[in-house]
Amino acid sequence: MVRLRHAAPLVYRIDAGDRISYLDPEWSAEHPAGAWPRLEPGNLLGRPLWDSLGDATVRELYRAIIARVRAGRAFKFCYRCDTPDRGRLYGMKIRLCPENEVEFASTLQREQARPAIALLDPAPARDDRHVVAMCSWCQRIALPVDYWVPIEEAMLLGGCMEGDPLPRLEAGVCPPCQRRLSRQLRA
Repeated sequence: MVRLRHAAPLVYRIDAGDRISYLDPEWSAEHPAGAWPRLEPGNLLGRPLWDSLGDATVRELYRAIIARVRAGRAFKFCYRCDTPDRGRLYGMKIRLCPENEVEFASTLQREQARPAIALLDPAPARDDRHVVAMCSWCQRIALPVDYWVPIEEAMLLGGCMEGDPLPRLEAGVCPPCQRRLSRQLRA
């Protein structure tokens, strides 16, 4: 069953210095305290956006997107942002605001219940020696030899995605998403 919870978008903004300057009130509801500490408002407001983007390729794509937006050309894309028991698709619209601020507005497009995926649960302990890359746009998981599979398939393959503690997730970008976003930026 598909369910939509948010009629209004989740919004955040960065100032002219690329520091996170605004998180709308829905942010806290969508990122409850203690779940993902690095996403709590107190850990984000006033900090450079780049501090929250660990992967160099993801940062490079966002820098190009922000440059395009600051040149007066809005940008939009879809991305997955699943919870342990829900598959979710969001649409992101990025636009220029007064004083060279950039606004990021994410609207839930589709949400569907599914069997829980432990890898997406923020509660379990993580093994920092075992890191798994997950695409920031499609949530595919990188397997050895640069092979990216949907997170559901990665869990079925087992092995590296199971155990106690679970591997630590690291944001990345899979080659198909990188190509698609690069084409959009050139268009």
